[in-house]
Amino acid sequence: MKAFQLKRGKKMSKEDKAVPVTVVAPPSSQQQSSSPPRRHVKTATAARRRKTQEDDNNNTVRSSSTTKTASTSLPEVDVDAILPDVDPFLGVSVHHLSTTFLIRVRAAKLDRNARIYEIENLQAPSPGVIRTASARVRSPVDGKWGASYVHSLLAMHHKYHGDVGTATFMLSYSWGYTIGDIIDTLQTHCERQSLNPKTTYIWICCMCVNQHRVVEQALSQATMKKSSNTSSGILLPSSSSSPSTSSVNFFDEFRNRVVGIGHILAMMTPWDDPLYLKRVWCIFEVFTANEQDNNCQVTIVMPPLQEQKLEEAILSSSDDNTNKSGVVDPLFEALAKTRVEKAHASVEDDRIQILGMVEQGVGFRNLNHRVNDFLRRWVRGVIDSIVQARSKEIQDDEDDGAVVVDNNLSQLKFYDDIGRLLLRNHETDAALKLFKDGLKKKKKLFSSASNNSSNKNNNSKMHPSIATSYNNIGHVYDETGDHEQALNMHKKALAIYSFVSGEDHPNTAISYTAIGNVLEAKGDYDEALEYYQKSLVINERFYGKLDSKTAIAHLSC
Repeated sequence: MKAFQLKRGKKMSKEDKAVPVTVVAPPSSQQQSSSPPRRHVKTATAARRRKTQEDDNNNTVRSSSTTKTASTSLPEVDVDAILPDVDPFLGVSVHHLSTTFLIRVRAAKLDRNARIYEIENLQAPSPGVIRTASARVRSPVDGKWGASYVHSLLAMHHKYHGDVGTATFMLSYSWGYTIGDIIDTLQTHCERQSLNPKTTYIWICCMCVNQHRVVEQALSQATMKKSSNTSSGILLPSSSSSPSTSSVNFFDEFRNRVVGIGHILAMMTPWDDPLYLKRVWCIFEVFTANEQDNNCQVTIVMPPLQEQKLEEAILSSSDDNTNKSGVVDPLFEALAKTRVEKAHASVEDDRIQILGMVEQGVGFRNLNHRVNDFLRRWVRGVIDSIVQARSKEIQDDEDDGAVVVDNNLSQLKFYDDIGRLLLRNHETDAALKLFKDGLKKKKKLFSSASNNSSNKNNNSKMHPSIATSYNNIGHVYDETGDHEQALNMHKKALAIYSFVSGEDHPNTAISYTAIGNVLEAKGDYDEALEYYQKSLVINERFYGKLDSKTAIAHLSC
């Protein structure tokens, strides 16, 4: 990456170098060039340079009313033209976000809880933190006053040059996220991947897209709504042109950016109702990265606190021997119902154009299917990670030789709970593996314990927990249509419950009902009715005729 050569109006004083900075407003939009931004701009000709110097002379005087603190204002800086090559993938370092940028946010009387659209409100009468920091820098892309934030870091002072580099990650996020959550998420990602925050550069649209041009474009197209306080912060082709006739091929431009960086960090928060899934830009970004020809990697990241809450929710996802929906199930449902055509955008013109491109291209159904499949695999990955960590803990306890049945059995219940969560959401292969792993460990536990006790409940083959595993495995086989295997598993469970609890016990009624369900699915209605009636008699006797469990047994009959 070629270094920027700076032309300074005067030598920078210590006050000039101070961070945060307050700057004088740039020349008005009427005085700026109206030429469209270009991705690569060749070195300016002599005539262009003379015209630029004339513009500078004409704009020397600035209104003092637009200056917050004159003593800390920066001189105008002209990034040398205009560079032979402009790296379109420049990003800011994670370290810069957590230090200098956060200082600037706090200087604006905001804090870590400030959302991006509060830090840079593109519809406010005055610029926010991002445009203020870059207002008096001439853009190396189009030569106009007002650069992107990332270019301003290179222009302002050499001490910031290490904070800018070719991005290795593109952050896919919402402007409704807080800067604190974004920083925490990126720092956690660096820590887990053994990356140096000072040399890990992130392409993030609010800083890497020139927000001065976004505002100018929005004003010229009259798409800003006074009642809205957010914006996508992305430059789109003119709304007067259809995607097929626009002078800017937006699909290609966007894909080039995604593919050029090669790794998307898709930020999900909050875990139980991700704002990400409601924003048309976010859905479109993760889809673009997941297209087969793009060969991009997508990693879903979350703030550490949200990860902790998700893990806690997964671990408390179900009650033993029930099909009760846990708190994680709504997340699966939300992922399954993600619809790009129902997603929102802060700027309606953004939404209209993106949906138009999708409809003319891959189509809504194809996009939704791919995105939903990817997001379900993400949840599965989170669950798998939790299972692996918990399995290691259980294995460590086994290696220590501690055979405390009650304690170990409580840990092994984890396999049943998570397996039922997966089964409810039709992840049958993963559920079956968990149930079988849990059954194997239970048998090993009771086999070891039976050497120290003659109690029949410690028999490695005749414990209610073993019967629970058999019933769970039977439910998976029933779900997948393997009715013979399902009957075999449920009858094994029935034998254990009858031996341990007796034939007149609610646990036994559970197996009767499960067997009845399989027989009904096979079409053996008469035999199924017999099992349902046995379950009903037990429930009436044990719970009473007015209990909900008895009512459910009546429905089966």
